[in-house]
Amino acid sequence: MSACCQKVASSRAFASLTFLAALIACLPSALGAFSTASPSLVQRGSSASRLTPDIAEEAIGRDSAAGPSPPAVVPFYNLKVASDAPRVAAKKESNELEPASFNSTSAQEGGHCKQPFLAASSMYLTATGASLWQGQWGDWRLSEEPNSIATSSWRIDFMHSDWRTLHIKSDSGKLAVVAKPMSDEELHKSYDWVAQDNEGKWDFMTELFAPAMALYYDSRNYTIEQTGLHRLTALPSAERTSFGQGAFETWAVMDCKENLVAVLKLEKTQGLRPGRTAIYNKQGVKAADTLPDPVVDRVQFIDVNHHLLATAEAPTLNANVAMEAMPRRQELGMVLPYSVHFELGPYKLSSDLLKPEMRWIIGTAVQVRALQDAHADFVPPLVDDRWLLLSILLAVLIVVVLLVFLALNSASSTIRSLFTMPSRAKTMQPYPGFHAAPLP
Repeated sequence: MSACCQKVASSRAFASLTFLAALIACLPSALGAFSTASPSLVQRGSSASRLTPDIAEEAIGRDSAAGPSPPAVVPFYNLKVASDAPRVAAKKESNELEPASFNSTSAQEGGHCKQPFLAASSMYLTATGASLWQGQWGDWRLSEEPNSIATSSWRIDFMHSDWRTLHIKSDSGKLAVVAKPMSDEELHKSYDWVAQDNEGKWDFMTELFAPAMALYYDSRNYTIEQTGLHRLTALPSAERTSFGQGAFETWAVMDCKENLVAVLKLEKTQGLRPGRTAIYNKQGVKAADTLPDPVVDRVQFIDVNHHLLATAEAPTLNANVAMEAMPRRQELGMVLPYSVHFELGPYKLSSDLLKPEMRWIIGTAVQVRALQDAHADFVPPLVDDRWLLLSILLAVLIVVVLLVFLALNSASSTIRSLFTMPSRAKTMQPYPGFHAAPLP
């Protein structure tokens, strides 16, 4: 309580009526002190002012020339998505870093590789079909409605040796983006790409990710083993450290001419839980990391200045469906649909990933994550068994050759009958009732 209340409580000389009047007068200040001291879960560390889960929302009164204020990171346990008003930090610090830069390639600027379009508010990324012979395909739509406008489309080919390569087309139907898995060695050899040292710029992700792992292991049977380092072991089939030191897979994101634009590093989770995704530019500078929910298939993209860039969730925003209980459709190749919501921008020192011509990079990262989770233990039969593919191709070739031979043989017989005399002359048959006169 406030000092005013303490003074009233310690004074026994006042009459009861005076005490009640003074107490009523103190209520506003007491409530103000309580509301100031009660918020919420402020993250510990040097960056506490930018990590508060209680955020202010400004819908009006913003200086249009200065642009919207940068959004603060919203922890998964107090997530607010799809809001009409941008999320802003309660206090803005001046020691923000220059985010990684992204630029359009010469092919994109020249119009040869048109960037896929993603709306500023939200997009719906979904699969629309799958086939053993044709692969898998889908659309990027403006909404979840079945008849919604598709701004881009994607496809992977199960008949190709690089069947995991993702091809994304723009609304014109022409190839715009190619994404495929590549090792760091291959990237260095082809594009001279090397991941740069972050120098502790992303250490704040440890503070954000720790509560997620704590909730993941909560209410599970676990033991703590002492082997030099503390290791938290949950169920026998799930052994992880507290910060998810899983294996990561590297993907190259290129334009239609295979000019490098970005690099993705996705955590392998076998589709059992949401995994982390890191985005790098072509210079090897880390531009964004993700904060995955421990249970719900929802991730938040965060830049180096702790600002929220976008939120992706399956099957739609605020669905809050546990990933283990997520229904998957066999006819769509087990690929989950995702809704992606982008924060408002640009603002001072905002990430280039919020630019209209660069939002497709986050969309590609979400689509690759959906395909990686769907293909955890899957390899197309015709790619996995090359002898089966060879046998099918050989059988098809034999049938084609046989049909061509029969067609040519039939045609040659018809042609010969037109230019050759019959082997046996036909005998003229007299008309009925006609008798030839005898010769003299």
